[in-house]
Amino acid sequence: MLIQNAEIFCGRAFLHGDIRFGETIQAIGRLEGPADLDAEGCYVIPGLVDIHTHGAMGEDFSDGKAEGRGCPSFPGTTPPTGSPPTWLPP
Repeated sequence: MLIQNAEIFCGRAFLHGDIRFGETIQAIGRLEGPADLDAEGCYVIPGLVDIHTHGAMGEDFSDGKAEGRGCPSFPGTTPPTGSPPTWLPP
């Protein structure tokens, strides 16, 4: 995937440029090729764990009910690198 025109977090600072990745980051800088995403005005922070949570399938997986425990595996509800257990125990 190639994301172009992003503010990319690199160590301790942001670099305006492009990032190409698959399973791992392959290149950062000014990269050639058709962009999969133009991220002008957006930030790319590799390894970020998004700790906000939502439900799916009509359930809220932060209320502790058994019906909502499958929500984190529903497509589109799982952050890219992790989802900490933020639901209440039953």
